[in-house]
Amino acid sequence: MYHDNLLAWAWTSERQQNRVIRNPDTDQLLGARIVAPEGSELTMELSLAIKYGITVKELASALHPYLTLAEGVKLAAMSFTKDVKKMSCCAG
Repeated sequence: MYHDNLLAWAWTSERQQNRVIRNPDTDQLLGARIVAPEGSELTMELSLAIKYGITVKELASALHPYLTLAEGVKLAAMSFTKDVKKMSCCAG
């Protein structure tokens, strides 16, 4: 688990890797890095979360459909409080 860290990794596969960056004191989302062929599809969600002060906890609790690129954002946010390697494919 990464709950004390500034950075969290999740969803590392052959096609996609996500990283979210937060302020550990406020849980505010500070930034993100998406490495994926379709990674630009996720920039709107993350930029709005940063602009409107969405916390990582709120981001993790938002609906992200299973088997989509957006699910990787949810997993990255959840990795601050859960070990995503131990979760089922449909955890949440």
